[in-house]
Amino acid sequence: MEAAVTLVDWHLEQALIGFGEPSEDQLQLELGAELYRYILKRVRSEDKTVFDRSELLRCGPKKLRNRVMLDRAIDQILLEDKMGAFPSGTRKQLVLNVTPNPRPKTSTFANFGRWNPGYDNLY
Repeated sequence: MEAAVTLVDWHLEQALIGFGEPSEDQLQLELGAELYRYILKRVRSEDKTVFDRSELLRCGPKKLRNRVMLDRAIDQILLEDKMGAFPSGTRKQLVLNVTPNPRPKTSTFANFGRWNPGYDNLY
């Protein structure tokens, strides 16, 4: 039964795409991707990792300068764990989820001796 519902949903989504109207899920994915592209562009140009919701409403992409659309985009980004909300449970500030690379920047023999990824404790 679940497979049939999934199949019908897919066909409905394809039909809506054919008529130029994306589904709600597809729209949320697109909005989230657009907001994340904008945020990454700002991170690269300004080296900024914290964004206020009010700033995104004023200065963000034109499509996202609507509260409803911005909230949907933020929900998608939070769902994908690309950003975190601060304070927790609100959308007042978004903090980029930066995962540091544990490996050294250069892979020289001198650096290899100092690098311990923490695999020693697995066994």
